[in-house]
Amino acid sequence: MKLVSTKAIFTLGFLTILILLSAVMALWIVDLDEHNERLQHIVDEQAERELVSAMRDIIYQRAITLHRMADMTDPFDRDEEYMAFGELAQEFIKKRNEAFSSMGENRVEKQLWKDIKPVMNKGGQLQNRAADLILDDKIDEASTLLIDEVAPTQKVVMDKLKQIFNVQRDDIQEDMEKAKDASITTYRLVTFFGSVAVLLAMFTVFVVKRTGKTEKALVDQGARIRALYDVTATAGITADEQINEMLRLGCQFLSMDMGKVGRIDADENTNTVLNVYSTHKTDLHAGAVLVLNKTFCNIVFSSDSPIAVNDVAHSELNKSECYEATHLESYIATPIYLYGNKYGTINFSRVKARSSDFSDVDKDLVSLIGSWISVTLEHKFSEKALVDAKEAAEDAVKTKSSFLSKMSHELRTPLNAIIGYSDLLMEEAKETQAGTEEDLSKIKSSGIHLLSLINDVLDLSSIDAQQMKLEAEDFSVDNIIDTVSNVIQPLVRQNNNSYHCKVSPELSLIHADKRKLKQILLNLLNNASRYTRNGNVALEVNQIRENGANWVVFSVIDTGAGISPEQQEGIFQSFSQIEKTGPNNTAGAGLGLAISRKLARMMGGDITVSSTVGSGSVFSVVLPTTRPESNKSSPLKLVGS
Repeated sequence: MKLVSTKAIFTLGFLTILILLSAVMALWIVDLDEHNERLQHIVDEQAERELVSAMRDIIYQRAITLHRMADMTDPFDRDEEYMAFGELAQEFIKKRNEAFSSMGENRVEKQLWKDIKPVMNKGGQLQNRAADLILDDKIDEASTLLIDEVAPTQKVVMDKLKQIFNVQRDDIQEDMEKAKDASITTYRLVTFFGSVAVLLAMFTVFVVKRTGKTEKALVDQGARIRALYDVTATAGITADEQINEMLRLGCQFLSMDMGKVGRIDADENTNTVLNVYSTHKTDLHAGAVLVLNKTFCNIVFSSDSPIAVNDVAHSELNKSECYEATHLESYIATPIYLYGNKYGTINFSRVKARSSDFSDVDKDLVSLIGSWISVTLEHKFSEKALVDAKEAAEDAVKTKSSFLSKMSHELRTPLNAIIGYSDLLMEEAKETQAGTEEDLSKIKSSGIHLLSLINDVLDLSSIDAQQMKLEAEDFSVDNIIDTVSNVIQPLVRQNNNSYHCKVSPELSLIHADKRKLKQILLNLLNNASRYTRNGNVALEVNQIRENGANWVVFSVIDTGAGISPEQQEGIFQSFSQIEKTGPNNTAGAGLGLAISRKLARMMGGDITVSSTVGSGSVFSVVLPTTRPESNKSSPLKLVGS
């Protein structure tokens, strides 16, 4: 019985140990599966981030391409740039579709993608429209469109992409934290059960050691990736600071003395240092130019994969010119790419040999650092190119506005003299040269018309150059309406039109620039009179309350030919003209509506249009009734805006 009892105890103990070992193995396998799933999810999230990054880069490149097209004078060069612009659009659509198809389950990310889609579409349409204007040599219109609409829309897209980028970053960070916690928990359980299962002798010990090494390798690898990721996610540091911090971490993880990023020019046989980090004092600095064939970078640049040598003296490289020139004993490096082309290398080195070979994990780390540095350099160069292009465009607009302003002033003086002498000649002609009054009247009329155009150009250039000042004051609406009506009625009657005015009794005072409001109303009434024959022209003024504030709306209503939807899209752009509707309708320079809208917006309001072909048009000027600083509401949005 005693023997049987001992055997039963031994068997029970062995079975218990076997069960514990099975539990250890099961936990380990489950943890590895979960860990692999998390790592795969992190890889997928990183791929999505790369797509977002690629989309941001393409947006930058499309903007730069547009500015380059605007600066080109050779039509063939411009056509080639336009083709590149189209190719970038196709690449952007491809990346966007990939991003939508690979979008994760995060509700915030999905909502951001939903919000950004219409803005992307609008931005693409605006950029295409700007490109078409440039191809049509409408450079000024294209520049205005780029500054007023394309750049703000692009900024909205970039802000949304940045939010998506941050959401993806948070997801990756959360997955890393979970992976770390799960690894620590599993490591403790494995250690506990392993200590119990030590009775399985050497086999059990071997399993426990292997498990510990595997977990440690996973934890170390996760720590490396997280440390590098934290560098790329840190706000407020420059691209060079990011690169230098990556080099420092690479030296720390690989136990190396120096990390360097170099720009390779194989044709010139040069290796230009872009960034360098060293744990010891060194004469090497950013901007230093090395002889390429005397550095190991010459070998790395010719390769498509990382190169790692832990002991150069005992390798096939010990007779190379690179070794004789540098005397480096440990070296690991990989090529880096810029916009898909080989650009240079990133390498880590030290003057003493390593005791162990570089592992595959070490090579993967260097490749990962190289990829991140490539993206960082692309962002750095793209941002610089975009800033340079933006500054050039702004300087061009300022130069144009300054030129127009000066020329307008120079032209107005002789024109005023022509008009004055025309009056004198007309007086003399009545007495001595009968029959010439009509010709002199045409000279005077043409001079007045040209002076009006020059004044419009001067106003437009002053607005664009931000030199126009407002002289806002409180004044009675009735007073300005009477003045405008007295001026416009003779012009209305020229085309056999009737005119009436209706002012709401609720109105009293309005705060605006009186002269500029008069200019706006006369422009609109003048247009209504010219494009209406045998019809009605009306001015109606009402007060409304929207968005928590009082607004006054001046509506110019006519029964003319109306404006087609296609024409409505561009009538507020500079030098845009409405087609003539009759033999007596002379088209202007297309500045009146553009200037009027700019003036209205300077005063905190806007101008909109509603029109039907064959039924007439309604132009509405909406302005706040109080000072802008006391009007805390959002701008009023009218139909047709």
